[in-house]
Amino acid sequence: MTGTEPGKGVTVELLALRADASVWQGASEELGERRAAVESTAIDPATFSMWAVDAGLDRVYEEVRVQVAHVLGQGAGAFRSIGGSLDAAADTYGREDARGAGRYRSVRRGGG
Repeated sequence: MTGTEPGKGVTVELLALRADASVWQGASEELGERRAAVESTAIDPATFSMWAVDAGLDRVYEEVRVQVAHVLGQGAGAFRSIGGSLDAAADTYGREDARGAGRYRSVRRGGG
């Protein structure tokens, strides 16, 4: 028989999946921190010159700030989801490999 005995070749791949999941989770956290930083950069319209306010720059600044925070929040959510999916895939692979290893041992002992 050729191939890898169940339980022997999967450990490294599971570790790689979990490492990738951790990278995505870290990216999610970083985007969340960036979002918080952007959200904290609100500027009081009184800070702008009257010419800037007359030109609508205070409103444009606020619209851009809110939109950037929104996009960063969406990115953080997407990255968190990717990390969660990779962790779930590793869990599934690990469970299935354990089941396969149990069946393999059972067959090798003549049980089935």
